[in-house]
Amino acid sequence: MNRLLAGIATLILSLVAASAQNQPEVSLELIIGQTQFLPSEKLPVTVRITNHSGRTLKLGRDNEWLSFGIEEIKGAVVVRRHDPQVDGEFELETTARASFTMDLAPHFDLSRPGSFKITAQIRLKELNLIVDSAPVAFDVIPGSIVWSQSFGIPPKANELNSPVDRRTYIIQQANYLREVRLYLRVTDASKGSTYAVVPIGNVVSFSKPSPMIDREARIHILHQYGMRVYAFHLFSPDGELLERRTYEIGETRPTLRVNESGNVIVVGGVRRFDKSDRAPASATNAQPTASTTPLPKP
Repeated sequence: MNRLLAGIATLILSLVAASAQNQPEVSLELIIGQTQFLPSEKLPVTVRITNHSGRTLKLGRDNEWLSFGIEEIKGAVVVRRHDPQVDGEFELETTARASFTMDLAPHFDLSRPGSFKITAQIRLKELNLIVDSAPVAFDVIPGSIVWSQSFGIPPKANELNSPVDRRTYIIQQANYLREVRLYLRVTDASKGSTYAVVPIGNVVSFSKPSPMIDREARIHILHQYGMRVYAFHLFSPDGELLERRTYEIGETRPTLRVNESGNVIVVGGVRRFDKSDRAPASATNAQPTASTTPLPKP
């Protein structure tokens, strides 16, 4: 019996030792915050490198030390527009970990729905070592169009004789897990190429978003995302979020209106401050982009 126990203990110790020997000197891991994206939406990927080599690594000396690949789950390789690059050299001491995030969407053609996987590889010349990451899977889903409008961007004073830049705002809706999410897509009105795809937020299934385009070609969007809660967003023609506000239903519901001065404003409802709100960049020096005015009582 004692010999049997001694043999089992020896086997366990040998397995632990073998496992420790098989631990990689340098590990590479990819992390994504969600598993579903719209075509051409930003694809932020966090790269995590852990160093157990016993020496300090010097990374980023050239553009060949880190590479990415995306392919369909079925095996077809996704067209690579250009190689993602990490600018700047840095050192990674032993037992240390480095993390950074990159948007891979501009570098690969992800304009079609499908199931895909991302892999990465680092080349460590000083260790004569190549390290591969485990694949990370994600889906590109089509989404449905709930509203669209083409518009022209007003020319600047020095561009009055230039052709009008015409674009299209598209509000899309997609089911993510058990949530319904809204997205804003900005495209070229003639070529259809995409400038930006940005998430707006969750929306209740029984309510439709209310969009309005102002004189500066910015889009104002008001949508309901809770039983009594609304969110207001203001985006530039490039898809940049300029402002976000939160409203609750009061005596009336919040709605978008154009006032006598031709400005788009929020009327009705009650303003509520939320941690997700975003004030205008120059709020202290400029007039507010949207104001709240109570609706008249019936």
